[in-house]
Amino acid sequence: MIESSKKISGIPDHPLFTLEFQEPDHGLEGFVCIHSLGRTGSIGGLRWAEDISRQEIEEIARTMAYKYAFFGIPTGGARAGIKISSVAGDREEIIRAVARRLEPLVRKGIWSPWTDMNFSSSDLVTFYAALGMKCIPNAREISAYRTAVSVISAIRGWVRHRNARPEDIRILMEGFGTVADYLCSFLEEEGFQMVGISNSRGAVANPSGLDMKRIMAEKKEKGSRWILSEGPWERIFRDDLLSMDADLLIPGARAHSISEENAGSLQVEAIIPIANAPCTSGSLEKLWNRGILYIPDYVANGGGVCGHLFPVAADGTSRIFSNKFTSMIERLLARSNSSGISPSILCNQVAEENFLFLTGSSNQVSGKWKKIQDVAPFLKEAKRRRERMERVQITWDILDNAGDKKISLQN
Repeated sequence: MIESSKKISGIPDHPLFTLEFQEPDHGLEGFVCIHSLGRTGSIGGLRWAEDISRQEIEEIARTMAYKYAFFGIPTGGARAGIKISSVAGDREEIIRAVARRLEPLVRKGIWSPWTDMNFSSSDLVTFYAALGMKCIPNAREISAYRTAVSVISAIRGWVRHRNARPEDIRILMEGFGTVADYLCSFLEEEGFQMVGISNSRGAVANPSGLDMKRIMAEKKEKGSRWILSEGPWERIFRDDLLSMDADLLIPGARAHSISEENAGSLQVEAIIPIANAPCTSGSLEKLWNRGILYIPDYVANGGGVCGHLFPVAADGTSRIFSNKFTSMIERLLARSNSSGISPSILCNQVAEENFLFLTGSSNQVSGKWKKIQDVAPFLKEAKRRRERMERVQITWDILDNAGDKKISLQN
Protein backbone atom coordinates (compact mmCIF):
# COMPACT_ATOMS: atom_id res chain seq x y z
CA MET A 1 0.00 0.00 0.00
CA ILE A 2 1.06 3.59 -0.58
CA GLU A 3 2.33 5.23 2.57
CA SER A 4 -0.08 7.42 4.48
CA SER A 5 0.60 10.96 5.57
CA LYS A 6 -1.54 13.23 7.72
CA LYS A 7 -2.81 16.12 5.62
CA ILE A 8 -1.69 19.50 6.85
CA SER A 9 -4.68 21.82 7.24
CA GLY A 10 -3.87 24.08 4.32
CA ILE A 11 -5.00 23.87 0.70
CA PRO A 12 -8.66 22.84 0.63
CA ASP A 13 -9.71 19.69 -1.20
CA HIS A 14 -12.69 21.42 -2.77
CA PRO A 15 -12.83 24.69 -4.74
CA LEU A 16 -13.90 27.99 -3.31
CA PHE A 17 -16.53 28.13 -6.05
CA THR A 18 -17.17 27.04 -9.63
CA LEU A 19 -19.10 29.33 -11.95
CA GLU A 20 -21.09 27.71 -14.75
CA PHE A 21 -22.00 30.08 -17.59
CA GLN A 22 -23.83 29.89 -20.90
CA GLU A 23 -23.90 31.91 -24.11
CA PRO A 24 -27.09 30.78 -25.89
CA ASP A 25 -26.43 33.06 -28.88
CA HIS A 26 -23.26 31.07 -29.62
CA GLY A 27 -24.41 27.68 -28.35
CA LEU A 28 -21.70 27.32 -25.75
CA GLU A 29 -21.34 26.64 -22.07
CA GLY A 30 -18.36 26.82 -19.80
CA PHE A 31 -16.89 26.73 -16.33
CA VAL A 32 -14.61 28.92 -14.23
CA CYS A 33 -13.27 27.25 -11.11
CA ILE A 34 -11.64 29.40 -8.42
CA HIS A 35 -10.00 26.87 -6.14
CA SER A 36 -8.31 29.42 -3.91
CA LEU A 37 -7.65 33.16 -3.70
CA GLY A 38 -4.15 34.34 -2.89
CA ARG A 39 -2.85 37.79 -2.12
CA THR A 40 -3.16 38.64 -5.82
CA GLY A 41 -6.41 36.87 -6.71
CA SER A 42 -6.16 33.74 -8.84
CA ILE A 43 -4.66 32.84 -12.21
CA GLY A 44 -5.57 29.96 -14.50
CA GLY A 45 -5.68 29.14 -18.19
CA LEU A 46 -8.82 28.94 -20.31
CA ARG A 47 -9.14 25.80 -22.45
CA TRP A 48 -11.44 25.20 -25.41
CA ALA A 49 -12.79 21.75 -26.32
CA GLU A 50 -15.99 19.91 -27.17
CA ASP A 51 -15.77 17.60 -24.16
CA ILE A 52 -14.73 19.97 -21.37
CA SER A 53 -16.19 18.85 -18.05
CA ARG A 54 -16.62 20.54 -14.70
CA GLN A 55 -14.60 17.75 -13.06
CA GLU A 56 -11.62 18.35 -15.36
CA ILE A 57 -11.64 22.10 -14.74
CA GLU A 58 -11.90 21.67 -10.96
CA GLU A 59 -9.10 19.10 -10.87
CA ILE A 60 -6.70 21.35 -12.77
CA ALA A 61 -7.67 24.40 -10.67
CA ARG A 62 -6.72 22.41 -7.58
CA THR A 63 -3.41 21.50 -9.20
CA MET A 64 -2.74 25.18 -9.88
CA ALA A 65 -3.35 25.99 -6.21
CA TYR A 66 -0.69 23.46 -5.26
CA LYS A 67 1.67 24.74 -7.94
CA TYR A 68 1.57 28.37 -6.80
CA ALA A 69 1.86 27.36 -3.15
CA PHE A 70 4.80 25.02 -3.77
CA PHE A 71 6.82 27.79 -5.39
CA GLY A 72 5.87 30.37 -2.76
CA ILE A 73 3.82 32.56 -5.11
CA PRO A 74 0.91 34.28 -3.31
CA THR A 75 -1.61 33.61 -6.08
CA GLY A 76 -4.68 31.38 -5.98
CA GLY A 77 -5.28 28.49 -8.36
CA ALA A 78 -7.97 28.62 -11.03
CA ARG A 79 -8.98 27.14 -14.38
CA ALA A 80 -11.65 27.82 -16.99
CA GLY A 81 -13.04 25.98 -19.97
CA ILE A 82 -15.28 26.66 -22.97
CA LYS A 83 -17.30 23.64 -24.05
CA ILE A 84 -17.72 24.13 -27.79
CA SER A 85 -16.32 22.86 -31.08
CA SER A 86 -13.12 24.64 -32.11
CA VAL A 87 -14.68 25.36 -35.52
CA ALA A 88 -18.10 26.55 -34.34
CA GLY A 89 -18.92 30.09 -35.45
CA ASP A 90 -16.70 33.15 -35.48
CA ARG A 91 -13.91 32.33 -33.03
CA GLU A 92 -13.03 35.92 -32.16
CA GLU A 93 -16.66 36.86 -31.60
CA ILE A 94 -17.15 33.84 -29.32
CA ILE A 95 -14.09 34.80 -27.27
CA ARG A 96 -15.32 38.38 -26.98
CA ALA A 97 -18.72 37.12 -25.83
CA VAL A 98 -17.10 34.90 -23.19
CA ALA A 99 -14.92 37.81 -22.04
CA ARG A 100 -17.95 40.05 -21.60
CA ARG A 101 -19.77 37.34 -19.66
CA LEU A 102 -16.80 36.82 -17.30
CA GLU A 103 -15.80 40.49 -17.05
CA PRO A 104 -16.74 40.91 -13.35
CA LEU A 105 -14.30 38.19 -12.30
CA VAL A 106 -11.48 39.82 -14.28
CA ARG A 107 -12.28 43.42 -13.32
CA LYS A 108 -12.44 42.61 -9.62
CA GLY A 109 -9.09 40.79 -9.75
CA ILE A 110 -10.69 37.50 -8.74
CA TRP A 111 -9.47 35.65 -11.84
CA SER A 112 -6.81 36.40 -14.45
CA PRO A 113 -7.14 34.20 -17.57
CA TRP A 114 -4.14 32.71 -19.34
CA THR A 115 -3.39 30.51 -22.35
CA ASP A 116 -4.16 26.80 -22.33
CA MET A 117 -5.21 23.97 -24.64
CA ASN A 118 -6.67 25.37 -27.90
CA PHE A 119 -6.53 28.88 -26.44
CA SER A 120 -3.55 30.75 -27.87
CA SER A 121 -1.81 34.03 -27.19
CA SER A 122 -3.84 35.72 -29.93
CA ASP A 123 -7.01 34.38 -28.27
CA LEU A 124 -5.87 35.86 -24.96
CA VAL A 125 -5.21 39.21 -26.64
CA THR A 126 -8.74 39.09 -28.10
CA PHE A 127 -10.18 38.26 -24.66
CA TYR A 128 -8.53 41.21 -22.94
CA ALA A 129 -9.16 43.58 -25.85
CA ALA A 130 -12.89 42.91 -25.49
CA LEU A 131 -12.58 44.39 -21.98
CA GLY A 132 -10.41 47.31 -23.07
CA MET A 133 -7.34 45.72 -21.48
CA LYS A 134 -3.95 44.64 -22.81
CA CYS A 135 -1.82 41.51 -22.35
CA ILE A 136 1.48 40.07 -23.56
CA PRO A 137 1.06 39.11 -27.27
CA ASN A 138 3.35 36.07 -27.07
CA ALA A 139 2.26 34.92 -23.60
CA ARG A 140 1.72 31.29 -24.62
CA GLU A 141 5.17 30.91 -26.15
CA ILE A 142 6.92 32.45 -23.12
CA SER A 143 4.99 30.24 -20.69
CA ALA A 144 5.50 27.13 -22.83
CA TYR A 145 9.23 27.73 -23.08
CA ARG A 146 9.61 28.17 -19.32
CA THR A 147 7.54 25.06 -18.70
CA ALA A 148 9.78 23.06 -21.05
CA VAL A 149 12.86 24.34 -19.18
CA SER A 150 11.52 23.03 -15.86
CA VAL A 151 10.50 19.67 -17.37
CA ILE A 152 13.91 19.06 -18.96
CA SER A 153 15.51 20.12 -15.66
CA ALA A 154 13.36 17.60 -13.80
CA ILE A 155 14.37 14.92 -16.31
CA ARG A 156 18.04 15.76 -15.78
CA GLY A 157 17.58 15.47 -12.02
CA TRP A 158 15.99 12.02 -12.39
CA VAL A 159 18.73 10.86 -14.80
CA ARG A 160 21.45 11.98 -12.37
CA HIS A 161 19.65 10.30 -9.47
CA ARG A 162 19.46 7.14 -11.57
CA ASN A 163 23.17 7.50 -12.43
CA ALA A 164 22.38 7.04 -16.11
CA ARG A 165 23.28 8.68 -19.42
CA PRO A 166 20.74 10.54 -21.60
CA GLU A 167 21.50 8.32 -24.60
CA ASP A 168 20.43 5.27 -22.60
CA ILE A 169 17.00 6.71 -21.74
CA ARG A 170 14.07 5.74 -23.99
CA ILE A 171 11.14 8.15 -23.81
CA LEU A 172 7.43 8.04 -24.61
CA MET A 173 5.60 11.34 -25.05
CA GLU A 174 1.82 11.47 -24.83
CA GLY A 175 0.61 14.66 -26.47
CA PHE A 176 2.66 16.93 -28.71
CA GLY A 177 1.69 20.55 -28.05
CA THR A 178 3.59 23.81 -27.73
CA VAL A 179 5.56 22.82 -24.62
CA ALA A 180 6.54 19.54 -26.30
CA ASP A 181 7.96 21.47 -29.26
CA TYR A 182 10.53 23.12 -27.00
CA LEU A 183 11.07 20.03 -24.87
CA CYS A 184 11.73 17.76 -27.86
CA SER A 185 14.43 20.16 -29.04
CA PHE A 186 16.09 19.99 -25.62
CA LEU A 187 15.83 16.18 -25.52
CA GLU A 188 17.23 15.80 -29.02
CA GLU A 189 20.16 18.12 -28.25
CA GLU A 190 21.07 16.13 -25.13
CA GLY A 191 20.89 12.72 -26.83
CA PHE A 192 17.74 11.18 -25.33
CA GLN A 193 15.94 8.53 -27.40
CA MET A 194 12.30 9.23 -28.26
CA VAL A 195 10.68 5.89 -29.10
CA GLY A 196 6.98 6.84 -29.19
CA ILE A 197 4.83 9.96 -29.60
CA SER A 198 1.08 10.54 -29.72
CA ASN A 199 -1.23 13.44 -30.45
CA SER A 200 -4.99 13.83 -30.86
CA ARG A 201 -4.90 12.06 -34.24
CA GLY A 202 -2.84 8.97 -33.45
CA ALA A 203 0.58 7.72 -32.44
CA VAL A 204 3.88 6.59 -33.99
CA ALA A 205 6.65 4.42 -32.58
CA ASN A 206 10.13 3.20 -33.40
CA PRO A 207 11.94 1.11 -30.71
CA SER A 208 15.27 2.11 -32.28
CA GLY A 209 14.51 5.80 -31.87
CA LEU A 210 12.44 8.35 -33.77
CA ASP A 211 14.05 11.01 -35.95
CA MET A 212 12.99 14.04 -33.92
CA LYS A 213 14.37 16.60 -36.35
CA ARG A 214 12.27 15.10 -39.13
CA ILE A 215 9.18 14.90 -36.91
CA MET A 216 9.50 18.52 -35.82
CA ALA A 217 9.91 19.58 -39.46
CA GLU A 218 6.86 17.50 -40.46
CA LYS A 219 4.81 19.05 -37.66
CA LYS A 220 5.82 22.56 -38.68
CA GLU A 221 4.66 21.86 -42.23
CA LYS A 222 1.51 19.77 -41.63
CA GLY A 223 0.41 20.57 -38.09
CA SER A 224 -1.10 17.71 -36.11
CA ARG A 225 -1.72 15.75 -39.32
CA TRP A 226 1.99 14.94 -39.57
CA ILE A 227 1.31 11.86 -37.48
CA LEU A 228 -0.74 10.39 -40.35
CA SER A 229 2.25 10.59 -42.71
CA GLU A 230 4.42 7.68 -43.74
CA GLY A 231 7.93 7.69 -42.32
CA PRO A 232 10.60 5.64 -40.53
CA TRP A 233 8.12 4.69 -37.84
CA GLU A 234 5.17 2.43 -37.17
CA ARG A 235 1.74 3.97 -36.77
CA ILE A 236 0.00 2.59 -33.69
CA PHE A 237 -3.18 3.23 -31.73
CA ARG A 238 -2.91 6.03 -29.18
CA ASP A 239 -3.89 3.71 -26.33
CA ASP A 240 -1.06 1.33 -27.26
CA LEU A 241 1.56 4.02 -26.63
CA LEU A 242 1.17 3.71 -22.86
CA SER A 243 1.92 -0.02 -22.88
CA MET A 244 5.19 0.31 -24.84
CA ASP A 245 8.47 -0.68 -23.19
CA ALA A 246 10.48 2.45 -22.30
CA ASP A 247 12.23 4.16 -19.40
CA LEU A 248 10.33 7.43 -19.10
CA LEU A 249 6.79 8.57 -19.90
CA ILE A 250 6.05 12.27 -20.41
CA PRO A 251 2.28 12.87 -20.27
CA GLY A 252 1.38 16.03 -22.15
CA ALA A 253 -2.28 15.53 -23.01
CA ARG A 254 -5.51 15.87 -21.03
CA ALA A 255 -6.14 15.51 -17.32
CA HIS A 256 -6.48 11.95 -15.99
CA SER A 257 -5.07 10.26 -19.09
CA ILE A 258 -3.45 7.78 -16.67
CA SER A 259 -6.10 5.84 -14.78
CA GLU A 260 -6.13 2.88 -12.42
CA GLU A 261 -6.92 0.69 -15.41
CA ASN A 262 -4.06 1.65 -17.74
CA ALA A 263 -1.57 2.26 -14.89
CA GLY A 264 -1.27 -1.51 -14.63
CA SER A 265 -0.02 -1.79 -18.22
CA LEU A 266 2.69 0.87 -18.06
CA GLN A 267 6.19 -0.46 -18.73
CA VAL A 268 8.26 2.57 -17.67
CA GLU A 269 10.46 3.41 -14.68
CA ALA A 270 9.33 7.00 -14.24
CA ILE A 271 6.69 9.57 -15.20
CA ILE A 272 7.58 13.27 -15.49
CA PRO A 273 4.59 15.26 -16.78
CA ILE A 274 4.07 18.27 -18.97
CA ALA A 275 0.30 18.12 -18.45
CA ASN A 276 -1.55 19.19 -15.33
CA ALA A 277 -3.25 16.44 -13.31
CA PRO A 278 -2.45 13.57 -15.73
CA CYS A 279 -3.02 10.89 -13.06
CA THR A 280 -6.10 9.96 -11.09
CA SER A 281 -5.60 9.54 -7.34
CA GLY A 282 -6.13 5.79 -7.73
CA SER A 283 -3.49 5.55 -10.43
CA LEU A 284 -0.93 7.35 -8.23
CA GLU A 285 -1.37 4.67 -5.59
CA LYS A 286 -1.03 1.92 -8.18
CA LEU A 287 2.09 3.48 -9.70
CA TRP A 288 3.76 3.76 -6.27
CA ASN A 289 2.93 0.15 -5.46
CA ARG A 290 4.40 -0.95 -8.80
CA GLY A 291 7.63 0.98 -8.17
CA ILE A 292 7.02 3.53 -10.94
CA LEU A 293 8.41 6.91 -9.91
CA TYR A 294 6.11 9.90 -10.37
CA ILE A 295 7.39 13.46 -10.06
CA PRO A 296 4.32 15.63 -9.33
CA ASP A 297 3.04 17.49 -12.35
CA TYR A 298 2.79 20.84 -10.54
CA VAL A 299 6.49 20.59 -9.68
CA ALA A 300 7.85 19.27 -12.98
CA ASN A 301 5.94 21.77 -15.11
CA GLY A 302 6.26 24.66 -12.66
CA GLY A 303 8.57 26.71 -14.87
CA GLY A 304 5.57 28.34 -16.49
CA VAL A 305 4.60 30.07 -13.25
CA CYS A 306 7.94 30.58 -11.51
CA GLY A 307 10.50 30.77 -14.33
CA HIS A 308 9.99 34.53 -14.67
CA LEU A 309 11.34 35.00 -11.14
CA PHE A 310 14.85 34.06 -12.26
CA PRO A 311 17.39 36.02 -14.33
CA VAL A 312 17.53 34.99 -17.99
CA ALA A 313 20.88 34.44 -19.72
CA ALA A 314 21.85 36.03 -23.01
CA ASP A 315 20.93 32.90 -25.00
CA GLY A 316 17.37 33.01 -23.68
CA THR A 317 17.70 30.23 -21.12
CA SER A 318 17.74 30.59 -17.35
CA ARG A 319 20.82 28.63 -16.28
CA ILE A 320 20.37 29.55 -12.62
CA PHE A 321 16.80 28.31 -12.68
CA SER A 322 17.75 25.11 -14.54
CA ASN A 323 20.59 24.26 -12.19
CA LYS A 324 18.63 24.93 -9.01
CA PHE A 325 15.61 23.05 -10.30
CA THR A 326 17.70 20.02 -11.26
CA SER A 327 19.35 20.00 -7.82
CA MET A 328 15.97 20.23 -6.12
CA ILE A 329 14.72 17.17 -8.02
CA GLU A 330 17.85 15.22 -7.04
CA ARG A 331 17.27 16.07 -3.37
CA LEU A 332 13.59 15.23 -3.64
CA LEU A 333 14.31 11.76 -5.05
CA ALA A 334 17.06 11.10 -2.51
CA ARG A 335 14.71 12.13 0.30
CA SER A 336 11.99 9.87 -1.09
CA ASN A 337 14.39 6.93 -1.21
CA SER A 338 15.64 7.42 2.34
CA SER A 339 12.21 8.00 3.88
CA GLY A 340 10.09 5.60 1.85
CA ILE A 341 7.65 8.46 1.21
CA SER A 342 6.58 9.17 -2.34
CA PRO A 343 7.69 12.40 -4.06
CA SER A 344 4.00 13.33 -4.39
CA ILE A 345 3.44 13.34 -0.64
CA LEU A 346 6.71 15.16 0.08
CA CYS A 347 5.82 17.89 -2.42
CA ASN A 348 2.25 18.09 -1.16
CA GLN A 349 3.61 18.80 2.31
CA VAL A 350 5.74 21.64 0.93
CA ALA A 351 2.73 23.14 -0.84
CA GLU A 352 0.44 22.73 2.18
CA GLU A 353 2.87 24.41 4.57
CA ASN A 354 3.65 27.22 2.13
CA PHE A 355 -0.05 27.84 1.59
CA LEU A 356 -0.49 28.50 5.30
CA PHE A 357 2.31 31.06 5.31
CA LEU A 358 1.21 32.74 2.09
CA THR A 359 -2.37 33.16 3.31
CA GLY A 360 -1.39 34.19 6.83
CA SER A 361 -3.12 31.14 8.32
CA SER A 362 -0.13 29.95 10.31
CA ASN A 363 0.94 31.11 13.76
CA GLN A 364 4.55 30.28 12.91
CA VAL A 365 5.29 33.11 10.50
CA SER A 366 8.99 33.73 9.92
CA GLY A 367 10.39 37.07 8.88
CA LYS A 368 10.67 36.32 5.18
CA TRP A 369 7.04 35.19 4.98
CA LYS A 370 5.93 38.20 7.00
CA LYS A 371 7.21 40.40 4.20
CA ILE A 372 4.76 38.86 1.77
CA GLN A 373 1.83 38.94 4.17
CA ASP A 374 2.22 42.62 5.00
CA VAL A 375 2.25 43.74 1.36
CA ALA A 376 -0.81 45.86 0.54
CA PRO A 377 -2.94 44.57 -2.36
CA PHE A 378 -2.42 47.67 -4.49
CA LEU A 379 1.18 48.84 -4.69
CA LYS A 380 3.09 51.49 -6.55
CA GLU A 381 5.51 50.23 -9.19
CA ALA A 382 8.58 50.56 -6.95
CA LYS A 383 6.97 48.45 -4.25
CA ARG A 384 5.88 45.91 -6.87
CA ARG A 385 9.50 45.46 -7.90
CA ARG A 386 10.53 44.97 -4.27
CA GLU A 387 7.77 42.40 -3.73
CA ARG A 388 8.91 40.57 -6.87
CA MET A 389 12.47 40.32 -5.56
CA GLU A 390 11.17 38.98 -2.24
CA ARG A 391 9.31 36.30 -4.16
CA VAL A 392 12.53 35.45 -5.99
CA GLN A 393 14.28 34.91 -2.68
CA ILE A 394 11.43 32.79 -1.36
CA THR A 395 11.41 30.68 -4.52
CA TRP A 396 15.16 30.19 -4.32
CA ASP A 397 14.81 29.15 -0.68
CA ILE A 398 12.30 26.49 -1.65
CA LEU A 399 14.61 25.22 -4.35
CA ASP A 400 17.78 25.43 -2.29
CA ASN A 401 17.29 25.28 1.50
CA ALA A 402 16.43 21.62 2.04
CA GLY A 403 17.32 21.92 5.71
CA ASP A 404 14.78 24.63 6.52
CA LYS A 405 12.09 23.25 8.83
CA LYS A 406 9.45 25.05 6.81
CA ILE A 407 10.44 23.09 3.72
CA SER A 408 9.39 19.44 3.85
CA LEU A 409 12.38 18.11 1.92
CA GLN A 410 14.63 18.33 4.95
CA ASN A 411 16.53 15.39 6.44
